[in-house]
Amino acid sequence: MKHRLVPFLLLFILSACGRHPRLPREKIAPLDLAQPVNFSVEQRSSSVLPGSGGRILLTLDDVTMNQVMTSLAWNNGEVLVAARSLHSGETLNFSLGGHEYLLRLQRLENHLIGMDYAYFELREASPSRLGVSSLDADIQGLYAAMRAKTGIHFVRNGKNYDVETAIAHLERKRAAAGASIRTIEDFIEQIGSRSSQSGETYKILYPDGTEYDAGKWMRQQITK
Repeated sequence: MKHRLVPFLLLFILSACGRHPRLPREKIAPLDLAQPVNFSVEQRSSSVLPGSGGRILLTLDDVTMNQVMTSLAWNNGEVLVAARSLHSGETLNFSLGGHEYLLRLQRLENHLIGMDYAYFELREASPSRLGVSSLDADIQGLYAAMRAKTGIHFVRNGKNYDVETAIAHLERKRAAAGASIRTIEDFIEQIGSRSSQSGETYKILYPDGTEYDAGKWMRQQITK
């Protein structure tokens, strides 16, 4: 009788080994996001991620040097996205329940007195935003080109601004423009070329005094 049971026991063990452990429901369910959400978080704090129902915490370190270390974790402390440095305009991507999400740092507010804040936009990624040629990737390419040029300034309404301040300003304009920015050309023409208040053309100023129209400069960068 014992010998007859051996094959059945082996079959049961092999079958059990082939099973995958079932994930908890909270790690399968997607975020409850009907539309993009804009929110702010204090530096050196943790905040519940919108749409997560308390399941996921967004944690920030110090806002310093125009960047902030940002991470996502489950409410039990398990890491969802490891800490990484984000500058204004940069995006943290993550997956949840078969859905892809984009957490974009819109701008940082760094005050001499009082708390510093980071402003985010959280949205579900559409298929077009997941591609290599997505709008976000193109805009990040422009920002990277600006950061790579040592000593340049962004001239807006007659005043010179450093690159990170300029990027934060462009991100605020982009957030206000919303869905009207569909392509990189929309971004350059509506956001990066001129002041929406005065109509004055933005400039890129090099350390040697050479000056370029910002819109033309940006178009040159995306063709390289």
